[in-house]
Amino acid sequence: GGGGGGGGGGGGSDERVIAADTVVVCAGQEPNRELHAELLAAGTLQVHLVGGAESAGELDAKRAIDQGTRLAAQIERAESGQVF
Repeated sequence: GGGGGGGGGGGGSDERVIAADTVVVCAGQEPNRELHAELLAAGTLQVHLVGGAESAGELDAKRAIDQGTRLAAQIERAESGQVF
């Protein structure tokens, strides 16, 4: 597997194309499901939501760590959209 990250400020484009088997997006405390919906619509990728992205509430970080750990342990067998 591979992965990578981008970021930074200062205007301009941070768009990159990276070959990867798995991508994990950690995007803060506010739910934003636009990328999730686009990836599901493409139908070619396995997509999962965890933590506040799956269900916003108290203790999001604790739940996200728990759900992410359980997903990672089963990623090869997990079905797209399955909740952990």
